[in-house]
Amino acid sequence: MEIEIRSLVAYISIFFILIISSTVFAQDAHELVERGKEKQQAGVYTEAIKDFTEAVKLDDTYEEAYYHRGEAYFEIGRYQDALQDLNRAISLEPRSSSMSYYKRGLVHNVLNQLDLALLDFNEAIKIAPTNELYFVRRAGLYRKRKQYSQALNDCQKALELVPGYYRALSVQGLIQLDKGQTEEAYTHLSAAVTEEPNDSELHNNLAYYYDLTGQYQKALEEFTAAINLDSRNSQAYYDRARLKLFLGNNAGALKDAKRSIYNNRRFLPAYIIRGIASYNTNEFERYNYDVHIYMKTAHRAKDYFLIADYVEKYVDNPSQEERIFTQAEQWAVKALELEDSYRTNLLYARILFRLRKTVLAREHTQIAIKQARKLKIDASKALFLKTKIDKENTDNTPPVIRITSPVASVRGIITVESAEKLTVLGVASDESGIEKVLINGNPARLTSDGHFDGQTLLKEEKNFITVRAFDKRGNETTKTFVAERKAQAPVSPAPVANTMMGKNRALLIATNYYDSWGDLANPVSDARSIREDLERIYGFDVQLLENPSKEKVMLTIKDYIKQQYDNKDQLFIFFAGHGQFDEIFKEGYVVAKDSKFDDES
Repeated sequence: MEIEIRSLVAYISIFFILIISSTVFAQDAHELVERGKEKQQAGVYTEAIKDFTEAVKLDDTYEEAYYHRGEAYFEIGRYQDALQDLNRAISLEPRSSSMSYYKRGLVHNVLNQLDLALLDFNEAIKIAPTNELYFVRRAGLYRKRKQYSQALNDCQKALELVPGYYRALSVQGLIQLDKGQTEEAYTHLSAAVTEEPNDSELHNNLAYYYDLTGQYQKALEEFTAAINLDSRNSQAYYDRARLKLFLGNNAGALKDAKRSIYNNRRFLPAYIIRGIASYNTNEFERYNYDVHIYMKTAHRAKDYFLIADYVEKYVDNPSQEERIFTQAEQWAVKALELEDSYRTNLLYARILFRLRKTVLAREHTQIAIKQARKLKIDASKALFLKTKIDKENTDNTPPVIRITSPVASVRGIITVESAEKLTVLGVASDESGIEKVLINGNPARLTSDGHFDGQTLLKEEKNFITVRAFDKRGNETTKTFVAERKAQAPVSPAPVANTMMGKNRALLIATNYYDSWGDLANPVSDARSIREDLERIYGFDVQLLENPSKEKVMLTIKDYIKQQYDNKDQLFIFFAGHGQFDEIFKEGYVVAKDSKFDDES
């Protein structure tokens, strides 16, 4: 009996020791998770992961430890590890872990596994149908899939749950920006920032709007605000680096791309930006390394498209262009093999054109135009490229030179007061662009729009001034006039302004984009050039209508009819765009943006 009692006491003692040990382990695991959460909140993810791992070792059924470790893995870009932990968390709590489904959806979204991401977001919403954040993230996924009506519905649901919810407003603005509704987009994106000015993501989204609408300084300011609010925001550093690269700030782009990679070494697009910035500054070894890192995981059409597109857009190193564009051509071919679409054909054509392979470039431009028309999407970029290619292939016309100062007499002779130098101003124009202008053999200063100025020495008597302009196809034009230098005349009173001149007005109407007719490439740019000359050289008061509707054209002309005109006033009206000749009435008609094709009336 004594032995049995002792055995029973020993058994009970062991039982209580096991219970106490289990309680201690559970308490230790909980403390480790809480400590890890504090480190995670401070952004020290690798240290937090160590604590969560120790917690799992103590209790391999601790769902919260798996969830937080998966969350930390996601933050440092270890996506497969994150999936493994989140899968485990869901298996332990399949009916109540809405956050695990949500986080796993974010991981699948980053890995571009959109169908799996959607399933996870749906499950999270099913478990927690009043969580406004879940609806917003699903809206972002729908936007990525270009399912805009579903995306807007989710934004609306989030706003019903939380009126004025800033994240919903911001995503709604991005959707409207995708659809070309820029005014509405700005309203919602800026309202989101006003509602919550301390959210890094919201500033990043507003910066994207400014970038897309060409307001680059404001875009830089918003990207900087996003970074100041969250120094770990790899996306903001990347976006600011890309914009700096576009603006020619290679050093700034390099610095931001490095920081983006430092924050997340698996954020691969940042390697492209750092590589191109390095290439532009002749750091070819760094470029080769970054391309190697990026290409190790490239296997989709979008991967090859991105690097080829960025090279075509951002490389600015003329001495080494052929080498890198030959690489870009290979990447564009790979993207085209994987995805035969409007964008891949257009990209391939752009790169071929840069390599002067104009015949093949034109062929793929035509394919892109056909694909765009079939899908009823905007083909203006392809049409513009086709125009450039056609000019490159057919331009045998020499440039046109117009001397604006000094002004010669009818006999072609100008008189110059006593001076040793003569300044010549003018404009050279050609469809292929002007390469250079020489004044008596000396290079003139030349702007991108063809305006030039330069000086030449004068002798005592007659001087022959020769201006030569060369276009980018090698065609040349020469214009010569005579400058006669005379002794300085006595100073005379300033001439009285001619008050007899009338007022000069001009209405310019130009249309590139049409609802029913094919789009054009040149009318708007031609009209802008004419406006510049009319204002700068001739002092006209100019109004330019770009892509106006028929109603807008008629109402504007009506306004000009109502104005009062003196005898010496002039009104110049210029149209550029499509026109149609009616064979029955024997009259020609201007085609407006919203004119119908083959409109019988």
